[in-house]
Amino acid sequence: MATVLALLVAAVSPGAGTPTDAAASPADDWTHLFDRAGRSDTWLGADGIYSTPLNEAQSFGGADAASRTFFVFSDTILGSAEPSGALGNSAYQNHSSAVLTGDTPDPDRIGFRYGHKASGSTAQGDNLFGYTAWMQGALTVDDNVYVFGIPFDGDWKPRQVDLITVPVRGGAPDYAAFTRKAALPQMYHRNADHLYDYGIGVLNNSAEAGAPNPDGYLYLYGYRDALTGGQANRKDLIVSRVPRAEFPDLGGLRYWDGSGWSGAVEDSAPLVRDVSTEASVTPVTSGPHRGRYLAVYTRNVQSPDMMYALGDSPAGPFSEPVRFYTAPEFEGTGPGQRYTYNAKAHPSLSEPGELLVTYNVNRMGGAGNTNDYRPRFLRLDPDSLGSPADTARNATAAMPSAGG
Repeated sequence: MATVLALLVAAVSPGAGTPTDAAASPADDWTHLFDRAGRSDTWLGADGIYSTPLNEAQSFGGADAASRTFFVFSDTILGSAEPSGALGNSAYQNHSSAVLTGDTPDPDRIGFRYGHKASGSTAQGDNLFGYTAWMQGALTVDDNVYVFGIPFDGDWKPRQVDLITVPVRGGAPDYAAFTRKAALPQMYHRNADHLYDYGIGVLNNSAEAGAPNPDGYLYLYGYRDALTGGQANRKDLIVSRVPRAEFPDLGGLRYWDGSGWSGAVEDSAPLVRDVSTEASVTPVTSGPHRGRYLAVYTRNVQSPDMMYALGDSPAGPFSEPVRFYTAPEFEGTGPGQRYTYNAKAHPSLSEPGELLVTYNVNRMGGAGNTNDYRPRFLRLDPDSLGSPADTARNATAAMPSAGG
């Protein structure tokens, strides 16, 4: 499977300065929502799993019983599975979607969409948005859902970032009317030393989204991927922003350079080291860290280490990262082993005092069972993430250097 090859970065266990913080517990009710064992001719599993509320209420706990949440996935298994989860006839598509009604994990209120323009086709490669690409972050602005798609090259790295627009009509995505703007120059750049991929996470920090401290900007997070030297393949979190009122026009996109906002993508300054290819940054709305911003990711792309760092603004500075959960599914990165990757938060579906977080599970060489290829959910307690004084004290030391 393509996702397996896309993530060939060796796992590294946390060292000194990365203590375990028992702040999260499994959210089995949400995990079971995506357990499709025993089903036929349907969606069986995927990775990716970004979410956005269709009414733009992205704030912490913004969903209610009438809300609809759009999910988008990357590599997807379709077909039939035994009650044990063992795959029968199956095919793969590079991305798919789902819509959940309500704010609870009710399997009767989620509908999966796949096949070109949501045709329901389970044919190999008959992708929802009509081409071979993985999906990055999703957001809703006014009456459209936007998704950043990434076609990938022979080294399984993104070769461009596209913007897919899906109109929301009658409270539901109109997949048949989607459009795609290819190769956004503001969202992707590659030189001899680094690859810059924006769109791996989105923070809608506007009043329209219910942000607690709105400034009217959309923050588009990415990673800077080192291509050479001893740090090759290391990915560091970076951020850009654009006024919500201008989006989807990205002409005004600016990049955080460590002290201000620059118009040059190569000025992008790392916020947090050793992040995964998907991540999230969420405003904290209650407790001792109210008013701060919580970054969630998997350390070093493939590892059992689910990490957080606290920032004083959407652009930081961020505290020293802490491991909040060790994924029990992780076996290693050798042939046939199961591994975990790409943690991120889903704030609108979260409950007061509990941030809902996902991470992906896969098996090297390809999954043969639905249990090997579906997201796992956690509840992360923001109140338990150390004292504000501790995280503030670590912030300066945690800031990465500008070098590779």
